[in-house]
Amino acid sequence: MRLPHVLVVALAAGLGTASSSARSAVEDPLPAKSDAGSEALAVSVGTELLHFVRIAGGTFSQGSPASDPNHEADELQRNVTVGHAFYLQTTPVTKGQYAGFVAETGYRTEAERGDSGGSGWNGSELVQKKEYTWKTPGFAQTDDHPVVLVTYADAVSFTSWASAKSGRTIRLPTEAEYELAARAGTTTAWYGGDAASEAQEIGWFKSNAGNGTRPVGLKKPNAFGLYDMAGNVYEWCTDVYAPYEARDVTDPQARMPAAGEPFRRVLRGGSWLKEPKRGRSAARYRNAPGSRNADNGFRVLVVDAPPAPVNTDSLPVRGPDAINPTPGPSATTASSGFGLLTLFFLGGVGLSIPILLFLAFRKRSAAGAAGTPADDGVQTRAATDGFYVIAPGLAPGSRVRYECIVNGMPVSDVIPTAAGPETFVYTGGTPAAIRIVEVVAVYAAGYRGPVASPPVRPVHPPPRRDPDPEPFLGYPRAY
Repeated sequence: MRLPHVLVVALAAGLGTASSSARSAVEDPLPAKSDAGSEALAVSVGTELLHFVRIAGGTFSQGSPASDPNHEADELQRNVTVGHAFYLQTTPVTKGQYAGFVAETGYRTEAERGDSGGSGWNGSELVQKKEYTWKTPGFAQTDDHPVVLVTYADAVSFTSWASAKSGRTIRLPTEAEYELAARAGTTTAWYGGDAASEAQEIGWFKSNAGNGTRPVGLKKPNAFGLYDMAGNVYEWCTDVYAPYEARDVTDPQARMPAAGEPFRRVLRGGSWLKEPKRGRSAARYRNAPGSRNADNGFRVLVVDAPPAPVNTDSLPVRGPDAINPTPGPSATTASSGFGLLTLFFLGGVGLSIPILLFLAFRKRSAAGAAGTPADDGVQTRAATDGFYVIAPGLAPGSRVRYECIVNGMPVSDVIPTAAGPETFVYTGGTPAAIRIVEVVAVYAAGYRGPVASPPVRPVHPPPRRDPDPEPFLGYPRAY
């Protein structure tokens, strides 16, 4: 892999036996500063080296002005202060780096553990199949390509392992940290300029990437020495997707969605599957944490603090957003008196009351139970780690809001329908009491309201009309 021009300093903690590529990297006589004068760092995790540059923090204008022709409604402009320094990885985590983590821990990604697989590339669009995983995304990759088809939990599991191996605190960046680092002091639409042609000089997009990712570090870096901060792969951030507060803030990190909205995590940077406007410094994206798409990856951040002693005997490999894949209760059990009594005594009064209310509400209608007709004629069929939405009368990209119970807990989300009669919905465990709450039809030009067949109920308030069909068509689990 062609390494960015940063100082390579191997930390002894967890080094193990270095690979030949790692040894040559340590011996390279690289300058002690990045192009922008930022301090550089390389952290050893097992046989892998992760390269970082130091970002000093500071205040910047987050979002985009209304005068930007690509301005989105969720890009409210405000002043944000990042009140701490941090080290950000110079490239996305590569397939080779992730393979090192898997080889040492035996970790299996969420796409590998379930029946549904991930959303890989079939040559024309992303489709979900069991054979699509981080190892086989549907296009050729080498170890220098960014890893893809990883969920939020898969990314967090990597950071837990890297923290334990290095003795440092390693995590995903917040949305504010990502944008501060991506801009590198610029106020233009992309850190390379205001024109889409300039964006293609710094990143890989639909217009110049071809069908798949490209090796990291090939395009121009920004002023901090960071590569692929625009294009190649979307990158997970720690924030829950929510509207910005309309005020100046310091170290923001959204932890709850807006009222009535599903729980989704922010992704930043754009991807090879999207046009350059999706990779603007202000552009935001979001996905359900369990999404596994062939253009979703991540990079990591080192907290700017001295290394702390860590017990490496037991390496955590599951993140806080990982869902227990153990099969959950059946629809019959979840609805029975015995099941309710068990939940009450095992979960405690505080946990049982909301679940009892949720189940009581479910009993108002038998529609939506696994394998039975659901609301508005849409059918569902349960699997071990999710369920299928069967809606041959809906156009691809139509929104379907559902509710169900997974491992005794209520789950609700909104998913776009895929091309074809069936759409798989990943839940992480066997769902019970599946119910379709509402359906809104979507066409290539955006929302056009309900369709005549099957009958549908509109979402209130109606969603923002997006003239760009990309967030829906050919891109499951992102909206």
